[in-house]
Amino acid sequence: MIPAEIPPQPAPVAVVSMTVPERIPLACVKQSSEDYGVPQMLLLAILKQESNARAGAIGKNSNGTYDIGPAQFNTASWVPYFANRYGIRPEALANDMCQAIRAMAYAIRTEANTSTCRGEVLWCGVGRYHAPRNEAARTRYIIRVDEKLRRMIRTGRFD
Repeated sequence: MIPAEIPPQPAPVAVVSMTVPERIPLACVKQSSEDYGVPQMLLLAILKQESNARAGAIGKNSNGTYDIGPAQFNTASWVPYFANRYGIRPEALANDMCQAIRAMAYAIRTEANTSTCRGEVLWCGVGRYHAPRNEAARTRYIIRVDEKLRRMIRTGRFD
């Protein structure tokens, strides 16, 4: 169950007049949003939280795994999932911004469609994308992403 402090579902605000760095392919954000039902601004807020939308970003975790690429896919979970199920190589998730955005939208929708997500489904999917087995970590992550989302909507800027 989602704790009460989780913000309301993100509104499906489109990226219309927002200033976004050229490294972010807005056509991919738009198409991924449409294909997987994840708001464009939410995708951008997660990219901001994960890597500041930087291709090639790598983070080492305390458990010895790595998070790679703009969407920071974990090498023990989503990286092998995409490789085994769809033949998407880790290098594509790490370095291809469009592939990373599409995979991120897919992962969020997949997590949101799990039987454990009820009510605030998108936020549940976002939280499970980050920490599928740790409710406290999911809540902290959702709050950080929501802060980024609200700041982007308020300022009209990604940076």
